[in-house]
Amino acid sequence: MDLRWLRITLRVAAAALLVAAIAGVIRGDLSFQTQEHATPNGYSIDHVVGLGHTSLILLFASAVFFVVSFMIPPKRV
Repeated sequence: MDLRWLRITLRVAAAALLVAAIAGVIRGDLSFQTQEHATPNGYSIDHVVGLGHTSLILLFASAVFFVVSFMIPPKRV
């Protein structure tokens, strides 16, 4: 039995999840904060970039689907 349809389905699902994750980041799931602290030698500026859990989960699932699609043999064994 040829499993080409499964490989294509997994790759399409991976692409859809990637698009959903990018849309979530654009929508506002990404945060950027700057904090300043006084130190004995001057100032320390810390930059923190945060990415929401939903986008991280979608990105991880997209990567898993894409990798699994390459584990399916291309021809009948």
